Amino acid sequence: PDGADNSLCLCPNCHVRLDFGAIVIADDLAILDATTLVRASGLRTHLRIDPRHPIEPEYLRYHRGLFGRPLTAHGG
Repeated sequence: PDGADNSLCLCPNCHVRLDFGAIVIADDLAILDATTLVRASGLRTHLRIDPRHPIEPEYLRYHRGLFGRPLTAHGG
């Protein structure tokens, strides 16, 4: 659903990588390479978030599931 807890502000390159499933975001907000589920090379380790704009982990799990990534992915 459209809402702040299901919205991310990304650079154009990361936006495309996320849209096509090249990267996924773990529940702890780690940015992971989707094929290995380890930290994505060349990217910051975790999303930087504003405490006034929390991200709902349910939507991160849903996104990972779209690309066949485990729904319980974690940063390691």
